[in-house]
Amino acid sequence: MSFPTARRVWVLTELRPLLQPQAVYLGKARGYAAFFPHEALERDPLALYPLHPELPTLWLEEERPEVLGLVRGWRVLH
Repeated sequence: MSFPTARRVWVLTELRPLLQPQAVYLGKARGYAAFFPHEALERDPLALYPLHPELPTLWLEEERPEVLGLVRGWRVLH
C-alpha cells in the first residue's frame, strides 16, 4: 500500500483489530490512507490525519473509513 506522503513511513499495525477505546487506527477513505483515533468514529465530521504534516486533514461527513489496522507504532524513514 502506498501512502500520500513525501517521505517513506514504516507503520506497525495489527490487522483485523478489535476496536479499542483510546486506540489509533490506520484507515483508508477516498483512496487515501491516514491515522484516526478511536473516539473520532463517533464524531461527525470525522478527521483523518495524514502521515505527512504538509498534507491537509481529510474531513468525512456521514462516511466512515475502512479500518486497515490498529497502529502499534510508526517511524519516518530518512
